[in-house]
Amino acid sequence: MSRFALALTVLAVSFSSALAQDPPAKEEAKTATKVPAKKKESPYAKLPKPFDEIKFEFEKLEEDGLFKVVDVKFDFIADSQDQGVSWTLEVQRRATCRRATSLLKNLREVRFSHLSKDTRSKLPIYKTVLEYPGILDQAAAQGKTLLRTERFRVWIPLTDVEARRLIGRDANLVEMGRLKRPPK
Repeated sequence: MSRFALALTVLAVSFSSALAQDPPAKEEAKTATKVPAKKKESPYAKLPKPFDEIKFEFEKLEEDGLFKVVDVKFDFIADSQDQGVSWTLEVQRRATCRRATSLLKNLREVRFSHLSKDTRSKLPIYKTVLEYPGILDQAAAQGKTLLRTERFRVWIPLTDVEARRLIGRDANLVEMGRLKRPPK
């Protein structure tokens, strides 16, 4: 009986000393159960003022890894008198102009919607086309290549009336996809 009591005492002492010497293990257990930090939202996840309440799926422009969005603004479009939202894209790896135009053509249809937070239903507000420089089509026909770090702008033309409609109808989501039919 005394051997059993002695063994139990030694076991209890060694167990308590192990607990006293191992606080980092408890700390590791706490850090292992921490919730991962939220991904930092990109400055391009929303449109510029006055459309800053509209969430934009800019990831689609970067999805292939060919482009990176480096700027977004609401401004006059270079070759026209129209205003619009424009994005500056930087080429991330060397690619043919044909590949670049193919990717952009798959994102030509731009749909503005109001996404209800309660019902998660989408109310379509406005549909338009993503424009890109015509010189890309010409370069694609000639078999030219875009070099890494080259930059160009893509844009959505918006008149004052269309801009007011988006704000007035509380648009809060922009989605891009393949052009199904030309907008009216």
